[in-house]
Amino acid sequence: MTSSRPAPSLMVRRAALVAGAGVPLCAAVAAVVGEPRGASAATAALGAGLAGAAMLGGARGVQWLLTQPGALVLPGGLMIFFVVIVLLLSAAIVLQSLGWVQETPLALSALASVLLTQAAMVSGYLAARHPVITPAPPGPEGDR
Repeated sequence: MTSSRPAPSLMVRRAALVAGAGVPLCAAVAAVVGEPRGASAATAALGAGLAGAAMLGGARGVQWLLTQPGALVLPGGLMIFFVVIVLLLSAAIVLQSLGWVQETPLALSALASVLLTQAAMVSGYLAARHPVITPAPPGPEGDR
């Protein structure tokens, strides 16, 4: 029995692995550098987790969107982008009201998580590429 859901690509799998590893990494760095240690670590883990989840949710949404008719891809991609941005801004507004959340570890860990996840997506994309047309070897006249 086949499923209508697309399987996660190498790009999304690598990004998920890096995003998952980024949460404890950001928390550990914040625990060593930040003050107070517990609140900094918890805030950094929260920021990295939120940003990683947003990136992965957007990537899975785009992956699903690419299985739809071509006319829906561009408007759907813009909609996914705006939904991710609105959700992250909403989370930031809600988190500001919590007394223990520190802005600097939250922002830095979210930034680190986004950059690491994006780098993993690009790495997975490059590793998963395959040629569509095999180029012909150069002839006796050389390449033109």
